[in-house]
Amino acid sequence: MKRHILRSDLVALLVALFLTSPLIYWGLDRRDPIIVHDFSLVPTEVRAGDRILRRISVTRLQLCVTDINVVIIDGARIRWIIDEPEITRPGTLGGPDTYFAPMIIPPLAAPGEAEVRLVAKRACNPIQKFWPVITAYAPLKFTILPAKAL
Repeated sequence: MKRHILRSDLVALLVALFLTSPLIYWGLDRRDPIIVHDFSLVPTEVRAGDRILRRISVTRLQLCVTDINVVIIDGARIRWIIDEPEITRPGTLGGPDTYFAPMIIPPLAAPGEAEVRLVAKRACNPIQKFWPVITAYAPLKFTILPAKAL
Protein backbone atom coordinates (compact mmCIF):
# COMPACT_ATOMS: atom_id res chain seq x y z
CA MET A 1 0.00 0.00 0.00
CA LYS A 2 1.50 3.33 -1.03
CA ARG A 3 1.33 6.35 1.20
CA HIS A 4 0.66 9.70 -0.28
CA ILE A 5 1.52 13.03 1.29
CA LEU A 6 -1.60 15.07 1.38
CA ARG A 7 -1.52 18.71 0.48
CA SER A 8 -2.73 19.58 4.00
CA ASP A 9 0.16 17.59 5.53
CA LEU A 10 2.64 19.50 3.38
CA VAL A 11 1.08 22.84 4.35
CA ALA A 12 1.16 21.88 8.04
CA LEU A 13 4.85 20.94 7.75
CA LEU A 14 5.73 24.22 6.04
CA VAL A 15 3.82 26.24 8.65
CA ALA A 16 5.58 24.36 11.49
CA LEU A 17 9.00 25.01 9.90
CA PHE A 18 8.15 28.67 9.40
CA LEU A 19 7.04 29.10 13.03
CA THR A 20 10.04 27.29 14.52
CA SER A 21 12.71 28.78 12.25
CA PRO A 22 13.59 31.66 14.66
CA LEU A 23 14.08 29.14 17.48
CA ILE A 24 16.30 26.98 15.29
CA TYR A 25 18.33 30.00 14.14
CA TRP A 26 18.72 31.33 17.71
CA GLY A 27 19.79 27.90 18.95
CA LEU A 28 22.43 27.53 16.24
CA ASP A 29 23.74 31.12 16.48
CA ARG A 30 26.92 30.70 18.59
CA ARG A 31 28.91 33.65 17.16
CA ASP A 32 30.63 35.97 19.60
CA PRO A 33 28.65 39.24 19.42
CA ILE A 34 31.74 41.44 19.81
CA ILE A 35 35.18 41.71 18.26
CA VAL A 36 37.84 42.60 20.85
CA HIS A 37 40.57 44.86 19.44
CA ASP A 38 42.45 45.59 22.66
CA PHE A 39 42.16 44.26 26.19
CA SER A 40 44.70 45.50 28.74
CA LEU A 41 45.21 46.63 32.34
CA VAL A 42 46.05 50.18 33.43
CA PRO A 43 48.36 50.47 35.38
CA THR A 44 50.31 47.21 35.24
CA GLU A 45 51.75 47.66 38.75
CA VAL A 46 49.42 48.18 41.70
CA ARG A 47 49.32 47.65 45.47
CA ALA A 48 46.79 45.40 47.21
CA GLY A 49 43.63 47.38 47.96
CA ASP A 50 44.21 49.81 45.07
CA ARG A 51 42.13 50.18 41.94
CA ILE A 52 43.12 48.85 38.53
CA LEU A 53 41.31 49.49 35.25
CA ARG A 54 40.51 47.03 32.48
CA ARG A 55 40.80 48.89 29.16
CA ILE A 56 38.60 47.27 26.55
CA SER A 57 38.26 48.29 22.91
CA VAL A 58 35.52 46.45 21.01
CA THR A 59 33.35 46.48 17.93
CA ARG A 60 29.83 45.37 18.74
CA LEU A 61 28.02 43.15 16.26
CA GLN A 62 25.00 42.79 18.57
CA LEU A 63 23.86 44.43 21.81
CA CYS A 64 23.55 41.69 24.44
CA VAL A 65 23.09 41.18 28.17
CA THR A 66 26.55 40.27 29.48
CA ASP A 67 27.58 38.54 32.72
CA ILE A 68 31.32 38.81 33.39
CA ASN A 69 33.21 36.50 35.77
CA VAL A 70 36.53 37.97 36.93
CA VAL A 71 39.20 36.05 38.86
CA ILE A 72 42.46 37.53 40.13
CA ILE A 73 45.30 35.11 40.85
CA ASP A 74 47.80 36.82 43.16
CA GLY A 75 51.54 36.30 43.73
CA ALA A 76 50.88 33.31 46.04
CA ARG A 77 48.62 31.74 43.34
CA ILE A 78 45.49 32.33 45.45
CA ARG A 79 42.30 32.87 43.43
CA TRP A 80 40.18 35.90 44.27
CA ILE A 81 36.71 36.09 42.73
CA ILE A 82 35.74 39.67 41.93
CA ASP A 83 32.04 40.54 41.96
CA GLU A 84 30.88 42.07 38.71
CA PRO A 85 27.32 43.22 38.13
CA GLU A 86 25.42 41.94 35.13
CA ILE A 87 25.77 44.60 32.50
CA THR A 88 23.75 45.73 29.57
CA ARG A 89 26.42 48.20 28.57
CA PRO A 90 24.94 50.95 26.48
CA GLY A 91 26.70 51.38 23.23
CA THR A 92 26.19 51.43 19.55
CA LEU A 93 26.62 48.77 16.97
CA GLY A 94 29.87 49.05 15.09
CA GLY A 95 32.86 50.68 16.65
CA PRO A 96 35.50 50.58 17.78
CA ASP A 97 34.26 51.62 21.21
CA THR A 98 36.68 51.89 24.15
CA TYR A 99 35.66 51.84 27.80
CA PHE A 100 37.31 51.32 31.18
CA ALA A 101 36.02 48.92 33.85
CA PRO A 102 37.49 49.48 37.35
CA MET A 103 38.15 46.75 39.88
CA ILE A 104 39.73 46.74 43.34
CA ILE A 105 42.63 44.41 44.04
CA PRO A 106 41.74 42.47 47.23
CA PRO A 107 43.49 44.06 50.26
CA LEU A 108 44.91 40.67 51.34
CA ALA A 109 46.26 39.74 47.90
CA ALA A 110 49.89 38.56 48.02
CA PRO A 111 52.53 40.65 46.23
CA GLY A 112 54.20 39.31 43.11
CA GLU A 113 53.32 38.42 39.54
CA ALA A 114 49.54 38.19 39.22
CA GLU A 115 46.94 37.77 36.50
CA VAL A 116 43.33 38.57 35.74
CA ARG A 117 41.18 35.93 34.07
CA LEU A 118 37.92 36.97 32.48
CA VAL A 119 35.01 34.89 31.20
CA ALA A 120 32.05 36.61 29.52
CA LYS A 121 28.63 34.99 29.18
CA ARG A 122 26.39 36.73 26.67
CA ALA A 123 22.68 36.32 25.93
CA CYS A 124 21.64 37.98 22.68
CA ASN A 125 18.34 36.16 22.12
CA PRO A 126 15.76 34.19 24.16
CA ILE A 127 17.45 30.81 23.62
CA GLN A 128 20.82 32.15 24.82
CA LYS A 129 19.29 33.06 28.19
CA PHE A 130 19.42 29.31 28.85
CA TRP A 131 22.46 28.50 26.65
CA PRO A 132 24.69 31.63 26.63
CA VAL A 133 27.64 32.33 24.36
CA ILE A 134 30.71 31.89 26.61
CA THR A 135 34.05 33.53 25.80
CA ALA A 136 37.19 33.02 27.92
CA TYR A 137 39.84 35.68 27.34
CA ALA A 138 43.61 35.23 27.61
CA PRO A 139 44.93 36.03 31.11
CA LEU A 140 46.26 39.56 31.64
CA LYS A 141 49.49 39.78 33.61
CA PHE A 142 50.24 42.52 36.15
CA THR A 143 52.29 42.99 39.32
CA ILE A 144 51.03 43.41 42.87
CA LEU A 145 53.54 45.53 44.75
CA PRO A 146 54.39 45.00 48.44
CA ALA A 147 52.42 47.08 50.92
CA LYS A 148 53.93 50.41 51.98
CA ALA A 149 55.76 50.38 55.29
CA LEU A 150 53.94 52.26 58.04
